[in-house]
Amino acid sequence: MRTVSYAFGVLVGLILQLAVTHQRTNGEYCHGWKNAQSTLREGFHCPDLHDQREAVICCGTCELRYCCPLTKARLDQGNCYNHEHVLHPGTSNDEKTPSTNACLMRGTFLVFYFLTCKKNL
Repeated sequence: MRTVSYAFGVLVGLILQLAVTHQRTNGEYCHGWKNAQSTLREGFHCPDLHDQREAVICCGTCELRYCCPLTKARLDQGNCYNHEHVLHPGTSNDEKTPSTNACLMRGTFLVFYFLTCKKNL
């Protein structure tokens, strides 16, 4: 019985560590937008391919977004209205993919639930 409890604790710890690490390494998401020429630009996660690891903040202007390491330079994307009709990669108007954190929380709950049920049988 202790082995199951220990294994469960290790599993939960690894899942939580993965969630925290995933958040830290991916940084913010710069939403897609239309530039001054009305060209649709695809959104991206910070840091982008050509950025330093520390550039995890979406910065710039509503018409030109980039990744930077400065919190003071963060772009408040909620004030930008040139991205309302730009879809994120892999989504459509009808479907939205669940976030990684939501999936991790559901998975942790299911593991806990099944281990608890097995223990009570």
